[in-house]
Amino acid sequence: MGHRRQEADLIIGSSVSMPALVAAGKVNRNSLVVLCKTGIGIVSAKGLDVSVRSVEDFKRVLLNAKAIVYADPSRGGAAGIHVAKVIEQLGLTDQIKPKVRLAAGGDITEVTLSLGPTALGMTQISEIADKPQAELVGRLPKELQNYTEFMAGVTINTTQLAGANALLRFFKTHKVSAVIRAKGMEGFASSGGSE
Repeated sequence: MGHRRQEADLIIGSSVSMPALVAAGKVNRNSLVVLCKTGIGIVSAKGLDVSVRSVEDFKRVLLNAKAIVYADPSRGGAAGIHVAKVIEQLGLTDQIKPKVRLAAGGDITEVTLSLGPTALGMTQISEIADKPQAELVGRLPKELQNYTEFMAGVTINTTQLAGANALLRFFKTHKVSAVIRAKGMEGFASSGGSE
């Protein structure tokens, strides 16, 4: 039996990856819709008392942590690259180097929890939501924050244009925006519908 190759009709990706798909002729530039954005948060085991209201608070928290986990910047993840840059800008690279643990992009929360109750992880807030033992204990201060936008776009060779466009419209409803907010992201719902 031969397998029929399936083609995507709609792609969801980051604001880092989608322009490359447009440039490669895979996604229609005019169909791009920004769905949401997520910032970088600080995760730890439930019950750890951490207060990050300023850059000085953030520096203190990093210096006091037993272990610090973030995505390996060499793998290209936006959050890991940004966190490494912030640590360098704050002049803390050498001081915290012995306690830094680099992880893959999607498992920062799990690695942080495995290191015990005084470990801190830094990753996109959406990666922290819905993990029962984890707690979002803070966010990077606004002066240091970085947001990643996620967008959707219809592929150039879609065979289901009406369905793809209907899904794009659905993504912009208040119902979807409420779910996006519940998952730790900020939505961009249109004001036009209350579906």
